[in-house]
Amino acid sequence: MAYPNIIDINSIADALAQSSDWDALIVVAPKAEAVTDTSIKTALLKHQEIDARVDAEVLLFSGENVPGKRIVFAPTGELSRYYDDVRRYFDVANKAAKVAVSAGIRKPLMWVEAAEGQNFQNAIGAAYLGFTQGLWQPLEAREALREDDIEPIQEIGLITGDSVTSSSWLMAAEAGKRVARDLCGTEPERMAPPRFCRLLCLCLSG
Repeated sequence: MAYPNIIDINSIADALAQSSDWDALIVVAPKAEAVTDTSIKTALLKHQEIDARVDAEVLLFSGENVPGKRIVFAPTGELSRYYDDVRRYFDVANKAAKVAVSAGIRKPLMWVEAAEGQNFQNAIGAAYLGFTQGLWQPLEAREALREDDIEPIQEIGLITGDSVTSSSWLMAAEAGKRVARDLCGTEPERMAPPRFCRLLCLCLSG
């Protein structure tokens, strides 16, 4: 049962200095204008001149001085309304995962630009969990096909900075969520109550 291990990175500057370790940069931010790194912001705004989708949907495009010369930009959109919260980061990172896998990205670096305010203090953790949920494939598919082929991303660089949630907690939470999805997301006959209980006991016993 694989899911991406987190490699903690302190800042975007540190990440770009180690760019050869990764094959793409995933940027999760409210909009291109909100990105604080000057070179990445310039690349996003330059692409926006020819593509109006930049702040509207998840896109992949090339960029200099970034890992793999590839940027996946995942805009959350407006975050100032009373009903906007950290789920916006989860949802857009989920979409970014599907774009990344389709593009052949195997070892991404993720940078989350969290909006200010208490509602967004867990933005980095929410983005990671959304990304990993987007990578998950059903149990039957993993059994029928090679797990490494259909869930190819095994490691993710996460710029944690001053994140309020530890990477170890995030990976433990994702492990639990994957067990729950396997138990509840497969065919009902296979997971009738007796087998459900047996498999759950096996998971809990390690």
